[in-house]
Amino acid sequence: MEQLELTAKTYDEALAEALAKLDRDEDEVEIAVLEEIPGEKVTLLVKVLPNPIDDALDWLEDVLDGMGVPCEAVAYLDEEHVTFDLETEEDAGMIIGRKGHTLDAIQYLLNASFGQTVGKRMIVDIQGYRERHEAKLVEQAVEAAERVRMNGRPFRMPPMSASDRRVVHNALVDYNDLSTGSQGDDPNRFVVIAPRRGGRRPEYGPGRDRAMPPAP
Repeated sequence: MEQLELTAKTYDEALAEALAKLDRDEDEVEIAVLEEIPGEKVTLLVKVLPNPIDDALDWLEDVLDGMGVPCEAVAYLDEEHVTFDLETEEDAGMIIGRKGHTLDAIQYLLNASFGQTVGKRMIVDIQGYRERHEAKLVEQAVEAAERVRMNGRPFRMPPMSASDRRVVHNALVDYNDLSTGSQGDDPNRFVVIAPRRGGRRPEYGPGRDRAMPPAP
């Protein structure tokens, strides 16, 4: 545990100097008074409290060093997630892997190791890969949905990970005339988009589905 022993004329002066040297806020440390002579000096022992996000950052950087792709990771927090954004001068493709499988595996292990202590779902990203990947998935999902609306037949999307299937389901949640469901077993589980029973097929002009992917 990172700690610092510091003596100053007053408690406030000692604490302020300790926090500045440790680069921490007061709620991030544990403070013990080792010695106090009123009007003369105060000696404090200031310990940095364990932070599971810092531990996760250290773990992540160690794993990537072990893979031979040294990275720096920065954590960004919101209400639901902690996003670890990776920066490297090496080939990012080595971390992303085929279809993002390596990045997904790293993210899975990170959540398995620190998810309970962090208390939020953790996302690992590098060079904006996940944003680009999700945008592409949404585009494919919308194209497939329009095709189903046009021809009235279910459409099976390619096998994908659970997180990718979630993106597809969420992308089509407002398509009230269609339903989405997952079928098959991992790693070959896929999303099927189908007309909703009792739903009315919208009318579209000719050529509307020219950009749609071919039916499986």
